[in-house]
Amino acid sequence: MARFVTNKSAELKEAEPPAADATAPQLVREDLSDFTARIYGNTAILNLTNTAHFSSKGKETTIKYRRTTVWVRDSGNWRCVSFHGSRILEPPKN
Repeated sequence: MARFVTNKSAELKEAEPPAADATAPQLVREDLSDFTARIYGNTAILNLTNTAHFSSKGKETTIKYRRTTVWVRDSGNWRCVSFHGSRILEPPKN
């Protein structure tokens, strides 16, 4: 199982639009579902399922994962302070 940790700088870099000649898979869209939210004073915990659709060389790939984000309200604004995503492995389709 591959695991990695990123930081804000790496996440912002990943969110940049791809170069015109990029060959790496490109995110086409994300579908979010199964939301739950719990609020504890100035802290909120959100859980959801994310289905990410990628395209590369005319082939589309779908990856599903569960994600949890922790938000803190600071001076009236909500700020994401933690994120975790775990891939959902599905059996191969025959």
